[in-house]
Amino acid sequence: MVLTFEQSQEKDKCKHTHKKELDELKDLYSEKLHTRNMAELNIKLKIAKLEFQKQLEFTKNLAH
Repeated sequence: MVLTFEQSQEKDKCKHTHKKELDELKDLYSEKLHTRNMAELNIKLKIAKLEFQKQLEFTKNLAH
């Protein structure tokens, strides 16, 4: 199938728009993934702090 010049331009425009929308979705996904990963790290940090405090209390109790 041979496209006219106008059809070819329209096709390129659609490709460009589609690529732009796809890139925006990828950016949004990356941002959400980063946010989720940071939330998971924050939870792990809180757990580690609690475990450290528990171990510190245990050590203090042994010293007395």
